Amino acid sequence: MENLNHWQQLAYCATLAERSFPNYALFASLSKNSDAPFMRRALNKVWEYLRGQLKSLKNIENQLLEMELKIPDPEQFEGFGVYPALDTSLAIQSCLMAIIDHSITDAEDISALMWARLNEVIELQGEDGGLTDRHSNFEEEIKQILAEQISHADAVKKLQQLAKEDGYSHIGVSLDD
Repeated sequence: MENLNHWQQLAYCATLAERSFPNYALFASLSKNSDAPFMRRALNKVWEYLRGQLKSLKNIENQLLEMELKIPDPEQFEGFGVYPALDTSLAIQSCLMAIIDHSITDAEDISALMWARLNEVIELQGEDGGLTDRHSNFEEEIKQILAEQISHADAVKKLQQLAKEDGYSHIGVSLDD
């Protein structure tokens, strides 16, 4: 991933965050946490930036400050769901930070975070159920899209479609079930 430029790294992280968003939404729903719309808006701002449609970075700075208060603390919640929600929050936070500071290239770290949580879920369930292959293929598809010689807008469209296409997060959570 070190061969990816800043925009590609950010797009990679945004795609991982989008794929994991059902984890946050489910956690927010089950815990009666009302922060899911805020997180959704924050992730949408990242996509706007990637498409070149974001008018000002001031809002990003404000969202980062507010986000500090909205990242779930595992010590305040019971149940495993807080951890995948935390991962999603950290991925979105990393994306917002990378918009402001171009030296931040967290794609590899966010990928490792998602893989660690996936492996933890597999260990807890005692079976893979195809999750490893699915996630591995997903990350390969991200790299293929980023390697294509297409416009940023077209790449963003493809990445968003890819992240949402089967409706499941990387750990198998779906809001439709």
